[in-house]
Formats: sequence, C-alpha cells, structure tokens
Amino acid sequence: DDMIARGWLDEVQRLLDMGYSLTLPSMTSSGYRELAAHLRGELSLADAVARTKFSTHAFARRQYVWLRKDPRLEWFSIGPHLLDHVRRRVGAYLRERRGDERRSA
Repeated sequence: DDMIARGWLDEVQRLLDMGYSLTLPSMTSSGYRELAAHLRGELSLADAVARTKFSTHAFARRQYVWLRKDPRLEWFSIGPHLLDHVRRRVGAYLRERRGDERRSA
C-alpha cells in the first residue's frame, strides 16, 4: 500500500511508456505485471494490489523455507537481548575469520 501511495503505479506507467517490455527480468518481479494489467484496464487497482500482495507473500514464504535449510545462516529471535546477541555472534565470527586468515598466511 505504501509503495502504491509513493508512486509505484506511476513508475510502472513511465517504464512502459519508455518501451520496457514486461518480458524483461526486471519487469517480472511481483507487482509489475499486475499493475500493468491494471493500466491496460484488465484489472481493478484493488485486484492488482491484492494479487501483488499474495504473490509477494508466497515468494517470502518460499524464500524463508529455502533459507531455513542453509546451514551457513543463523536465525535470531526478536527480543530485548537481540542486539547484544548479534554483537556477540558477529564478534565471534570476525575472530574466527581472523584466525583462519592467520593460519592460511
């Protein structure tokens, strides 16, 4: 909703007016096709926004599931000690990296 309020629909219109095709990879991300369909009169703005929200949410779910499987990533719980915990983990990571660099030199 905020992106629409800040001119996303106008951005899509300008890109189309400049000749950018909806088949370009940059124009296939969530929302561009839906907003273009609205601009062509194929969807109401409410439907275009609803479809964009749905596809964005679905993408985020797939990304979350994929990222959860990556053993290189560490997930942090939001809470009062989040910043302290992240600082400790980043510090430990940097110390490990420095140690690896010294051992390989």
